[in-house]
Amino acid sequence: MRRIDVIGIGVGVFLLGGGLYLGLRIAGLDTLSAGVWR
Repeated sequence: MRRIDVIGIGVGVFLLGGGLYLGLRIAGLDTLSAGVWR
């Protein structure tokens, strides 16, 4: 149970961070960094 809880928390934090990153890129940073990433 403890290992499953730790993995679940890790995946949740990872998905949350990825979601915030993608949200910020779509919201406004994508236009600023489009030349850098593509």
